[in-house]
This record gives sequence, C-alpha cells and structure tokens, in this order.
Amino acid sequence: MQGRFALDQVRRHLDGPAAKERIMEGRPHVWAEVDIAVKEEMALTLTDVLVRRLGLFYETADQAMGMAAEVASRMARLFGWDRSRLARDVEEYRGLVRDHRAFREDRGG
Repeated sequence: MQGRFALDQVRRHLDGPAAKERIMEGRPHVWAEVDIAVKEEMALTLTDVLVRRLGLFYETADQAMGMAAEVASRMARLFGWDRSRLARDVEEYRGLVRDHRAFREDRGG
C-alpha cells in the first residue's frame, strides 16, 4: 500500500479477524493489508498479493514461501474459494518462486 490514502485504508480494516497482527515476525505488514489488497485493490491471486501488493516476495529470504499458505487461506475466506482453488493458487505461487530461484542460480546468484 502506498499513497496518501494508505493509513485510511488500514484504519477501515482493523476490525477484521487478527487484522492488527503481523503476518510475519520482524516484518511491518499486518493482516489488514491482505484484506485491503483483496477488497479494495482488486488483488485476485496469491501472487498478486505477495509480489505486487505487499512485496513480501522481495523482502523475505524465502520469497514469502513460509507464509504463502496462510495468506492464501485468508484470501480463500474473503473470496469463498474451495480447497481446490486454494491449493491451485498456492501451487502457482510456488511455481513462480521455483522459477525465480532457478533463474537466479542460472545467473550465478
């Protein structure tokens, strides 16, 4: 979240379940940010939330793999996804992470 409305967005979503709790220890992001990404910013996939909206793909050493299933579960509740839709989204994200890691290794990094 960015811009002049970011704080107002967070305030509107702080009543949600665990909204004020941090998604990951040592990171500033709270669960309300996932809710905002889905409800207000039209994020439709786990990849969209972790890469584009929150940037945790770039900010964490494991590219947010350790939290991907939990974030996807929260998104599933918001969207009403069934288990197969949830699993598909997590697997697509894992594929992105695998591809990114393979590319880095190929480049010597």
